[in-house]
Amino acid sequence: MKYTLTKKLLAAFFSFMIIIGALATPSVALATLPAVTTEGPSGFIPNEPGSCYTYLSDYIKPAKKNNRSQVIRLQQFLNQVSGTNILTGTLAPAGLEVTGTYDAATQKAVKNFQHYYWPIILLPWASHGLKDVQTGTGVVYKTTQRWINMLNCPGAELDMPHLK
Repeated sequence: MKYTLTKKLLAAFFSFMIIIGALATPSVALATLPAVTTEGPSGFIPNEPGSCYTYLSDYIKPAKKNNRSQVIRLQQFLNQVSGTNILTGTLAPAGLEVTGTYDAATQKAVKNFQHYYWPIILLPWASHGLKDVQTGTGVVYKTTQRWINMLNCPGAELDMPHLK
């Protein structure tokens, strides 16, 4: 009961903060990200004809054989995204070398991104056993992938994935 109440209060608080503008929408220099065409580059999945495409379609994990083109997209995204809010501070562009390898620097940048957006990316995992909802995991999984895709396509409303 106490956890449920706390979770509901946090959700209400973050909704209020977004409404008053304290949680700023990040700046993403979309013009420098790979262009989206109606045919879509390899790896893109169209949401609707003439609209945005899914920017990241694969999950990305440390010490796994990751899709190189997906890691390149992730690195390009992390090099462009930035923002500031009163709760989590500043998120600066990562300055990563774009190699297609999910290396320690890329993992650190993902953790910073997850920390910056912890109420959206990490908090949903609390009821599934994540103990520290403010510390990034470095795994680009369901909620991280969803948020990257939503930021890459302003105005997109992607459903929260089923968490398990």
